[in-house]
Amino acid sequence: MSEKAELKTTDKLVLLWATLFAIIPIFMVFFSIKTDNDFTIFQLVMRAYWAPAIIFEFYTLFLALHFNWKPWEQFKLLSPTAKSALLIWIVSLFLSLTFSILLPNALIYSFLWILHLGFFGAILHLLSVWNEKAETIHIFALIFPIGSAISAILLVSFSFYIGHETDFDWVSDMPGFSNIRHIGYLLLLGAATSLGALVSGYYKSLHFTLAIINIALIIWFGSRGPLLALLVATIIGVVVLPALRKIDRLLVITTILALASIISQIIPTPPNVSYNIFNRVEVKQVENSQSSENRIDTISSGRLVMWKDAAQMIVQKPLGHGSDQFKYSAKSAKGASRHPHNLLLQIFFEWGLIGGATFLFLIAMIVRTIVHEFIAGRSKAIFLLPTIAASIFALMDGLLFYALPISLLCLLIALQIHKPAQNI
Repeated sequence: MSEKAELKTTDKLVLLWATLFAIIPIFMVFFSIKTDNDFTIFQLVMRAYWAPAIIFEFYTLFLALHFNWKPWEQFKLLSPTAKSALLIWIVSLFLSLTFSILLPNALIYSFLWILHLGFFGAILHLLSVWNEKAETIHIFALIFPIGSAISAILLVSFSFYIGHETDFDWVSDMPGFSNIRHIGYLLLLGAATSLGALVSGYYKSLHFTLAIINIALIIWFGSRGPLLALLVATIIGVVVLPALRKIDRLLVITTILALASIISQIIPTPPNVSYNIFNRVEVKQVENSQSSENRIDTISSGRLVMWKDAAQMIVQKPLGHGSDQFKYSAKSAKGASRHPHNLLLQIFFEWGLIGGATFLFLIAMIVRTIVHEFIAGRSKAIFLLPTIAASIFALMDGLLFYALPISLLCLLIALQIHKPAQNI
């Protein structure tokens, strides 16, 4: 094969890789529609574990190996401090298994975290190999907001197909995800990516439209946390991104929010209090609460109790409870919540004080690199804004418990820090 033909093949491979990644939400929704009274085993696994994202991560690992990825050689490029922290975290991850209540689940999620680690390393390698294809790789930033918007539109269409007057579980039985709140995770990342693209000047008209759709559907699905995270990330963006401080950019974002709010109110919602931020009934419940603590807990949708519970249980088992054990260990989880809805509490609860601290230390090293790249002018808002939004939301929900959001954040971070053969 000639060098020119090989480059063309690589172009197609990069585009295919980015496209497959971006359309995972569409795949999950389309292939998890109930055909009978119950979900099939395949559908249950896909909804619970976000299986298409896991399969894609394995595909990325094999792809990186095809492009001569050598994980051990990559590990040796890390600084001694990073190597030590990474090894301590891995040991803590598996040491916490000894304290788990449901060992099979803890094993599965521990190995998934190792998979995510490998996926992150594989992406960094592929980006270094495909470095000259940077513009092709950036096509992901165009495709993913389309994928998140289409997947949500499919869910809205499904709600009309079922009929809003039917006796249907509008929270747990919608296609795609085990809880309707999860679509908000992807809409947040899609909306933030489009806003970042607008700031960076990528496909302005298209991303203007995509931002409106994604934000309108965030409101329609009643996803308060994602909307709050997006607003806070935008405010932070105004502070750190000079391009976002321009009057015309601020007017564009204000127009997007206004149009999204109007559109979200035009589309009828199912007869369920979980839908449409403006129709949520927590205000009435707050009025009936007798104490300020109850009012705060109601507003936080039970998070206050879970946070207190998780903090107490971290003290009880300082070496961790094991991955995916919150649902089975904490009374406040009520047999439903698989995480304490806060990343800091999640990692300390699952991996203990040592594992959680070393994981935070590794994150701090990555943040330092992102800041360095940003100051040097090599990091772009198209990736920085969704990273900030995801980080904020992870402090109020379980964004980084599920496979696809973790995969997406790995890619967003890698796109900001990748460099051939550079120490982290």
